Amino acid sequence: MDEMKIMYEVFEVLPRCGPGTNEATRHAFMECVGLAAGPRVLDIGCGTGMQTIELARISGGNVVALDNHKPFLLQVKDKALKAGVAGQVEIKHQSMTEMEFDERSFDLIWSEGALYSMGF
Repeated sequence: MDEMKIMYEVFEVLPRCGPGTNEATRHAFMECVGLAAGPRVLDIGCGTGMQTIELARISGGNVVALDNHKPFLLQVKDKALKAGVAGQVEIKHQSMTEMEFDERSFDLIWSEGALYSMGF
């Protein structure tokens, strides 16, 4: 069986696709100094979006949730709607290895537990 398929099956039913908590997300975000009010954030490898929703709440800005697995993005969309931040969250179905954004499109680039898959 394909390794990615197994990973998706495991993580689709979990609230968060890796280690962490909303408290840890808030703490890390608060360490980002010099951000403008309402920043534009790119959440790379957002998974099911637990941190995406938290970033939208605490930043007051807009978050682009990027993942290559469409069912994860559908969960992000649903969670954003339920959390009242749907207007702040944009989903993008794309691989993190093939991103195409203009330079300086974002004030903050975030990846909570996903960049390991690229070898970092």
